[in-house]
Amino acid sequence: MPECDLFAAIVDQFGPPAGAVKATPKEIDRYRDRLPSALLDFWVQHGWGSWKDGRTWLCDPALLEPIVRAIFEGDAELAPDDITAIAYNAFGEVLFWHRTRRSITYTAPLGTVTIANPESYADIETGRPTSQAFTIGADIFGPISSSEAPFVDENGKDLFPRAMRRLGPLAPGEIYGFAPALSMGGAAVIANVVRAPIREHLTMLVAIEPPVLYDYVMTPDSFGRLDPLRPLGKPR
Repeated sequence: MPECDLFAAIVDQFGPPAGAVKATPKEIDRYRDRLPSALLDFWVQHGWGSWKDGRTWLCDPALLEPIVRAIFEGDAELAPDDITAIAYNAFGEVLFWHRTRRSITYTAPLGTVTIANPESYADIETGRPTSQAFTIGADIFGPISSSEAPFVDENGKDLFPRAMRRLGPLAPGEIYGFAPALSMGGAAVIANVVRAPIREHLTMLVAIEPPVLYDYVMTPDSFGRLDPLRPLGKPR
């Protein structure tokens, strides 16, 4: 697929973010050496907000800076100063951008962290690495355009529409979480879904059980699997 302006494609296909708040020049300057200019330009033109009734959110990184610190502070390989939170979904899957490794995903309900394979950043026709603008655009465009559920219940059914009917639409900075948390033996059922501030809820989850870095391994069935590598943060 030839490179294109995926940020323009987001607006063309899905419209600008709902409830958008545009970044100030001071906020832009803070992240100029940490994020691709294509994302900063989008912040200026369209701002932070949501798509598809709150399934996907583009956020002010300051909102989740404490989560970045809580997960990566003291880690021997991944320094929090290199990592910026840029987006999240309705159930707390957070997309981070690493200034050299590019995208990192934290799936908060499960406590898993994965780093995108470098091969996913190669043009399938030329084999050359894609630009940072295209890569970060793809990282954001993908979840917005996807038909997959943000999170499913124990029977594989989409929890989002039921959570929205039961608890109402999410406000900026909120997610649907589980109480009790899945890491404490809670079940992924609609009766356990709650609305919660994302920063406070994720802080609690990280404190309960430090996230674990996983590696994606290809398997003959083509689905692949995730293998645990190590806990993140300070050695324990």
